Amino acid sequence: MKKFVKLIGILALVVCCLIGCEKSDDNQQVNVLQISEVANLQPGESLQIAVTPELREYYFGLSRLEGWFYLPEFSSPTELPTDPVLYWFMLMTEGRTGWDKYGNLTGPSPWLHQGYLDIEKYYDVYGVDENGQMRENNTSGIYTAVSVGEFDEWVAAHFGDVSLEHEFHNDARHCKNYYFDGSNYYFTCLEGVWSWSYYGLTELSAENVDGRIVYTALLDWYRFNEHGLFSYYEAGTFEENMGYFAQCVEGYPENRALYDAYGEQLLHNKISFDEAIRQMIVDGDTQGFKVGYQLQVKYYLDDATGEPFYLQVIEFNGE
Repeated sequence: MKKFVKLIGILALVVCCLIGCEKSDDNQQVNVLQISEVANLQPGESLQIAVTPELREYYFGLSRLEGWFYLPEFSSPTELPTDPVLYWFMLMTEGRTGWDKYGNLTGPSPWLHQGYLDIEKYYDVYGVDENGQMRENNTSGIYTAVSVGEFDEWVAAHFGDVSLEHEFHNDARHCKNYYFDGSNYYFTCLEGVWSWSYYGLTELSAENVDGRIVYTALLDWYRFNEHGLFSYYEAGTFEENMGYFAQCVEGYPENRALYDAYGEQLLHNKISFDEAIRQMIVDGDTQGFKVGYQLQVKYYLDDATGEPFYLQVIEFNGE
């Protein structure tokens, strides 16, 4: 239900944009596709949709909250992968309804359980703190666990009939991002976890397939060096922050477009790097960004839940 509420919030934005909503700053009509043109598509008909700031904002949020960085690649529903780890981190975004100023996802996870595990048996199992952030060794008394049935049900709701290979995995020291004891999956090692991602919509089309509207979105994934993303150190002096800022600007040229556009605001703690990158993507000011790859996602929105059901996911090489 929480995920449904989240998607309704996102969809409220895109519906407003598609029917023609008014900008609050100048009261001008947004020049975007009328939703009736999509709704009136007949079977076999398709439309190319003009990409607008509102749609870039919508897909920025959708791709982040749905964990598109972790989408498994497949060309058709008959070729879906069966390794659970390829769905695991998307599963972990369930229940997330937003993110903080640094891009870390927030919101309650449905996979949380109260109690304490035998740490010797469940080595390095992670709990979650009051902010929804992973915490090592279950010190909070809250841990993440997903049963086989819950895992299968979630994958089926988003991808269809997939025979996941639920293989016993009992040594979390050899990190596979979860521990599986034959009945439940437990979140273990944080190796390879990407807490935030940056996608910019470049193309969007809609097609009526047997009475259902199917969307195909093409997005650029922008590559930044996370070690050079400047965050203002509240406990430090302005001079210390200025030195750190200079190191980020000079040492990480792949982030230079960000600092050229928002360097002064970042240095004076008026905006975070995540907020600045998001605004540049929404504005389409991404000419200086490095494109790691392009992601093409074909999906429709489930009538009952409002959640995406994926039909095809393809990655193309970027720069």
